[in-house]
Amino acid sequence: MSSPRSPKEMEASREATHGDAEKGMRNLALVWTGLLRDHYQIELPLLSPHVTSLMCVGLKLSRAARPFNFTPDDYDDAGAYLEFARRLEDPNREHSS
Repeated sequence: MSSPRSPKEMEASREATHGDAEKGMRNLALVWTGLLRDHYQIELPLLSPHVTSLMCVGLKLSRAARPFNFTPDDYDDAGAYLEFARRLEDPNREHSS
């Protein structure tokens, strides 16, 4: 079993394979927004890369929760997507305290 990679190592590996994370999340936001608009036949605002990253975290968590049918990479991926979400959060978003 290999030792866990650092977040920077994971991001560098994913960037080499999939390209820039922010650009990828922006493109995914466009696709998912379009699919939801078409499916529900309603107007929706464009999903943000931040929200898209959080949705990817949810996907990886649901995969990791399945007994006997997950890979350790699900945890690595969820952590990487959570870091993307942290970095991509809209600085103008209002925070309630």
